[in-house]
Amino acid sequence: MKKLLTVSACIFLFLFSGCKKQETKSVPAAENTVARAAKLLNLPSQITESLSGKNIFVLLAHNFNDEKSVKDFTKTLDETFGVYSQDTPGLIKILVYPQDFTVSGKVRITSLYTILKDENPAGLVTLGAPEGLCNAIAKLEDSQEDSILPYPVIQLFPQDNILGTEAVSTIVLDYNQTLETSVSEETTFQINFNPEEILINSIEEIILERGKILKNRNLLLAVQNILGSKYKVSNYIDSETSLQSVNHFIFEKQ
Repeated sequence: MKKLLTVSACIFLFLFSGCKKQETKSVPAAENTVARAAKLLNLPSQITESLSGKNIFVLLAHNFNDEKSVKDFTKTLDETFGVYSQDTPGLIKILVYPQDFTVSGKVRITSLYTILKDENPAGLVTLGAPEGLCNAIAKLEDSQEDSILPYPVIQLFPQDNILGTEAVSTIVLDYNQTLETSVSEETTFQINFNPEEILINSIEEIILERGKILKNRNLLLAVQNILGSKYKVSNYIDSETSLQSVNHFIFEKQ
């Protein structure tokens, strides 16, 4: 199995070359990385061509940016898709908050604009987006001629302003915190689902849709693809206005 994984990862990398607020205790890594990597080797040519010269950026932030989590996420993403480094091509580029957003000793979330403005992303997926990230994404939108990013933004479990996050995202996905987490006196929470699996499914959705997950259209289907059948999904409803969001979803176990 290890040999198959290595071969699969190497071929996949070739295809795409050139191309703590709280301590978190997460569940085991996503399963079947070998099967996933093998499946991705057989993608139709139009999909591989749409990703040529591009990367999908993954931002790890609040609750997902401790040393162990970063290591685990990186390992799983590398086995499944290939993680880019200066020496190795790969589809995924990982950003870690606040390390990658520190300028002259100060954390500047606006650095996301500087990081991505000269890149050619195929998508952006965030976990635990920090406060103010929506402003950096809005600046990226403003830099486009039509003020629309040419790639999807999927935000998982954001800690940012809700309305701002919804405005700049294709999909916003969060869990029912009352049912899915338990908070202790040490402000440590246990995640009762697999964030790595949801992240990988989000990236797969971007790949299979060739980065064309359209806002306000078939989003529920995309979300169900990301979560699978074991979760119940509902639209987020703002507690103050009672308005239902069209791109923000809450999930809980069936």
